[in-house]
Amino acid sequence: MPASMRRAASWNSSPPRSTTITPEWPITGTTLVGLRDRALIGVMIYSFARIGAVVAMRVEDYYPGGKRWWVRLHEKGGKRHEMPAHHKLEHFLDEYLAAAGIREDGKTPLFRSAIGKTGVLATNR
Repeated sequence: MPASMRRAASWNSSPPRSTTITPEWPITGTTLVGLRDRALIGVMIYSFARIGAVVAMRVEDYYPGGKRWWVRLHEKGGKRHEMPAHHKLEHFLDEYLAAAGIREDGKTPLFRSAIGKTGVLATNR
């Protein structure tokens, strides 16, 4: 069949679909583990950090600096990134730290593992 007799491909004119991050998160903040998960994912989203840098954070890596709270990340190769926390991230972290009662624990891990399905967080990673 000659090329002139072939039909041109038809393209769908609907706009492309993309996923966006919305403030309506599926993680509930009703349990201590839920608050921890929401804070952990919040740090990843609002700072664009790698998971390894986020889980390596200590309580002292979330600190006040003037009128804002700051987040310190220890990245690969010994690099440190310090950045102001987004206001929603401040809310997530403050709520988690208050519920866990670890705000004054300094050099201990910020994000601790849960002990089984008990809803209790371990004192170490």
